[in-house]
Amino acid sequence: MLPLYFQTSAGFDATTTGLLLLTLGLGYALVLPIAGALTDRDGPGFVSLTGIALLLVTILPLLLTGTLPLGVLIALLVTLGASLALAQMPAMTGA
Repeated sequence: MLPLYFQTSAGFDATTTGLLLLTLGLGYALVLPIAGALTDRDGPGFVSLTGIALLLVTILPLLLTGTLPLGVLIALLVTLGASLALAQMPAMTGA
């Protein structure tokens, strides 16, 4: 859904959309080792719930506002990637 949002609502071209999605992966890659260490220390439930809460807070500006400035959008996508790492990896580890 994010590529459609970026191209139709925000009016970005395909290259800019791809670069924006790269920042999502960057946030994921940076936080994934931290999520692993936190899962080993605190257990998967706490870390995954923290990631889900951060995910909800991060996605709300994309849902409730119109077009966001590029800098804010990049910060949200990096945080979204980080929250996905915190939510997804501990849940898979626990399963």
